[in-house]
Order: sequence, then structure tokens, then C-alpha cells
Amino acid sequence: MRRLFAGTAGLLTCTVALLAACSSGSHEPLAVTARLGGAGVRGVPAAQLQELRLGSETRAAVCVPPDTTLSLEVEARVSRLLASVGAEKPASAAPSASFSIVEKTSGESRLLLETGLSGDRQGWRDHAIDLAPAAGPRHFELRTRATTEGAGKLCWGAVRFLGTAPAALAAAPNVLLLSLDTLGASYLGGFGHVRGVSPRIDALLDESFSFRRAYTQYPGTLVAHTSLFTGLHPVNHGRYDRSFELRGSFAGELARQGYLSAAFTENANVGSAFGFAAGFDRWDDGEGRGFEAVSGNASTTFANAEAWLAGPARDTRFFLFVHTYEVHSPYAPPAEDVGIADALTPGDARTFPPKDLSVAILRHNQGLAAVPERDAQRFRALYTAEIHHLDRVVGRFLDRLEALGLADDTLLIVTSDHGEQFGEEGKLGHGQTLHNRVLHVPLGFRWPGRVQPGRHDAPVGLVDVVPTLFDLVGFPGPAGRDGRSLAPLLRGEATQLPPRPAFAELQRDRGECQAWPGPGRCWLGRYAVLTDRYKYVSSEFPAWERLYDLEHDPGEAHDVKDERPQELARHRALLEGYRSQASANAPAADDAALDALTRDRLEALGYIE
Repeated sequence: MRRLFAGTAGLLTCTVALLAACSSGSHEPLAVTARLGGAGVRGVPAAQLQELRLGSETRAAVCVPPDTTLSLEVEARVSRLLASVGAEKPASAAPSASFSIVEKTSGESRLLLETGLSGDRQGWRDHAIDLAPAAGPRHFELRTRATTEGAGKLCWGAVRFLGTAPAALAAAPNVLLLSLDTLGASYLGGFGHVRGVSPRIDALLDESFSFRRAYTQYPGTLVAHTSLFTGLHPVNHGRYDRSFELRGSFAGELARQGYLSAAFTENANVGSAFGFAAGFDRWDDGEGRGFEAVSGNASTTFANAEAWLAGPARDTRFFLFVHTYEVHSPYAPPAEDVGIADALTPGDARTFPPKDLSVAILRHNQGLAAVPERDAQRFRALYTAEIHHLDRVVGRFLDRLEALGLADDTLLIVTSDHGEQFGEEGKLGHGQTLHNRVLHVPLGFRWPGRVQPGRHDAPVGLVDVVPTLFDLVGFPGPAGRDGRSLAPLLRGEATQLPPRPAFAELQRDRGECQAWPGPGRCWLGRYAVLTDRYKYVSSEFPAWERLYDLEHDPGEAHDVKDERPQELARHRALLEGYRSQASANAPAADDAALDALTRDRLEALGYIE
């Protein structure tokens, strides 16, 4: 899926964005990138900058007809060039083509790159070129040539010139954001679950400033990650369905500040098809189709991220986003971790075919065929074993970050988009209720020497991540965010912040929506307000409201609205204030057409049939 960026007809303005860099444990100068789409690279005709996915990878690309030369003038001092090459596949046959990069100096030409692209090799091919020292502006030509008929357009992706960085970026850290999909905080050993299941993630949170009561804004991947990326509540970003539009992502802001960025994900609801790649230099949706792409794939996803850190990201200031569905259903831990599940359910060593599991959970949540308690407990045990496997993968990744000399100069943020239910309120999975089993997520910020380890117990949300990130790195972040910066706590400037509730929503529930009696599409209108002690939940369809005293009832078993009328009124008012923001934000359009790869993975995860 690609989207064209606006531009003047017949003229592509190529510009420079500044990029600070840290070299792996050394004191070499930081680096900066001159990038197409920023400020400082001039002279490329044809406004064709676009996000282009080839295979499973997306690049910010310029695509041109064969036999086209793009002439660049780069103002910054540069010493290295990164570029990807690929081809839009025509309807008839895959093309063969050649790409070359030439530097022109004082009437002389020096060939920097000459590479081919054959018809049997699809996708992006990445190149890194060391440049000879030179002062002042430099001139480059990017040339394409087709070697077969009907080649279609040939594409240059993620073209970046590395050079000397301005001093202003020297104090900024690298930024690493880990999203461990479906990892509920209450299933970690550090939050009281089985000790020894998640030792590396527990240790990471202990080394971080962590928030013991962090909540997602929506118990579903797409909407939750949209809030994470934008710092906006769902009521304000309005992106409840799989529309392609994603407005206000923080990745673009980091790019404008100079960060070289990449993402390694497993597609489905966090894929380039839904606009998450906007602002990234490189976005990798991961290999494989269907179940193989989303089950037990964390090792590959994190290995790809490690390779990028050791390669293109070396000696640069980077932003890296890593997302995995490892612990998401269908709960299929690798053989070496199944023993964890067997120990939790003695005498029960069953596994469940992915499709059968997905159907059983959906029918249970519809009220058509209840899953036996014994099965639900086995699901929970397998999920726990998945967490143990993911913990080892994350541990190896953290070790590699340390070995590369990057750990001390990197702001690492670890979180999740939601948790999982195994019978609470009679539901399985997530996206069914606003119970804290699915709303409560881990959240920690680690930056050695700059963020002191600590804990905080007041409610916070995923919407607070973006404002906190920009406050810590020292650059102005996107304006008009719903979240607030938590950085005063992390820097030790405050021990408390003014009290503020956390909000969450659930607008569609697959189980209930299968039997939706109302007109039009299913729209439940469910909201949660979490304050220091209480949690208020309301529903429009069917109409009900509940108030829980979390201090005495953390399992949300006893409704105290009749016993606490003043708290009920206060929380109603908080919700009314939250919902009043929604007037200008109509829900997004329903599910758009999906490409085959994305549809396969959504089906494997149980999101569609």
C-alpha cells in the first residue's frame, strides 16, 4: 500500500533532515542525514515521494521511469550514503533493471554504485556507500536503466547522506520503543505472576522508571497503537476501524528532528497497510503468511532489528520501533517452553490448532458454546509459556544492545497495547471488555544515568508516552496531544504529578457484535475512567454502569455505585468531560480493502474470518 505525498507538479523538492549519531561506545563525531523530503538536498525533478511497500518492506521512495537521472545537490558535509533500490512490479512481468550512483566533482565523475535488479528478486535491496571527504556542496546523480521491456517505474528508497551533526543533537539519546503485543502487566513476575517466567522483562522494568498502573486506551491493537503513536485518546484520533489514515504520528516529528528510523513488526494491525510506516525511513512488516507469520516469530523480528542496529544505524542517532505478536493467541509456545505450561496444568499437555482455538474463543464470547474452565486454564498456561519464550528473546536483544555499546546512550521504552482475559467477566482474549486484565499494561523508561530507576503508582496511559519521550530527548513534540509528560518524575524533579484520570474505550466487540440488534453497524459505547482508587465503567448498548473500589476489590467483582453516590457522580462528570471532546471526531470508515498478506495475518490472529 502506498500513499503519495503532496508536491508541486513536475518538481520534487528534496531536502535535508539532521541526524545525530552515537558510535558504538566510541567518541567519534555524531552524524547527520541529508534526506529526500527534508531540507538541504535540491534538484530532483518529478514530485513522486511516496511510501512504497515492496514485499514486506516499506520505504520512503522516489519512483521514476527507466532511463531517468535524478540530480542532487547536497549542502551538508557528508561521508556516507544509504540507499535502497527496487521496482514497481508491472502487471505483465517482473522487470530487470540497473541502478547507478555517480558523484560529479569539477567536471569529473566517480561511480559510487552500480547494481542490478533481476526479475526473480523482488523487494528492496539496501546499499551503504562510504564517501571520500569533501568540503562544501556535493553533486550526485541517481541513474536508472531498464534491461527488459515493460519495466515500469524504478524506485530509489530511503536515500540518506550521513555527515557531521550539529552540536544541538549531541545530548539527545537514541530512542528504542518495544511493543510486546498482548502482554498484560498482571502476567509478569514483577506484578505478582509466577516468578521466573519473565526474569529479563522484570529486570528491565526494575532498571527503569516504571509505572505500576499504566493503562491502554483501547483493548485492541490497532486503536491502542494509534493512541501510542499519536498521544491522542481514541475519542480524538477517531480511528476505530482499519482505515488507512493515520494522522499526527510522532515518527514524522522525530524524522524532522533528525532521527534515522526503522521499524520491525509482524504486520496485521500494526502494519504499513494502515499507515503506521509514515515518517519512518524503513518499515519491515516481517516475512511469512498467516499463522507462521504471527506465531513464534519474535526471534526473527528481534534478530532483524539487531542487524539494523549493527548495520545502517551504526554511528547515527536512531529511532527503532520493534513490535511482536509472540504472546498473542493462538498460544503456541515453542517446544522448549511448553514445560512451563505443563507445570501450571499438571496432567494436561494439550495444544490447540490455531483455527479451532480462534473459532472456540469467538463462539464462547458470542455465548454460543462456552469454553470449559479446564480449557481456559490451559490457554492461560500456554500464554504464560509464550511469555517465558518472549522473555528470553527480549533478554538476548538487550544483551546485543549492550554488546554494540548502545545501551547507555539509548532511551528504551517498553510497553504493550493490551493484556488478555481467561474468564474474567466470562470472556476470553481481548477486545471484549474493559476489565483491568486487558487494560493494565507494563510501561517503563530506561536511560542509564539520565532516568533514575523508580516506581510510580498513579494511573497513567499510553497517550503519555509521546509527550514524555519528546520531553526527555529535548525537542518540541507534536502539539495538541491528550497525554502529558511524565518526565519530571523520571528526572527526579517531582515525586508526584497533579492527579489525572486514565481513560479507555471499547466501541466494538466481535462476540456481542455478531448478535447486534441495533440499526447499522455495532457500536457499544463503552468507557472506563480510572482514578487513584476507583474505576468507573459505563455502557450505552446495553445501558449499564458500574463503580469499583480497586483498593479493596482489585478483581472488579463488586459494584459499589449504590454505596458511593458521590464517587459515582464525580466519575460520571469525568467521563462527560472526556466524551465532550468527540464532537469533531466522527468514527473512521469501516474496514478498507486489505491486501492478501495483511488479511492472512489478521485471520491467523483471529481478528477476521
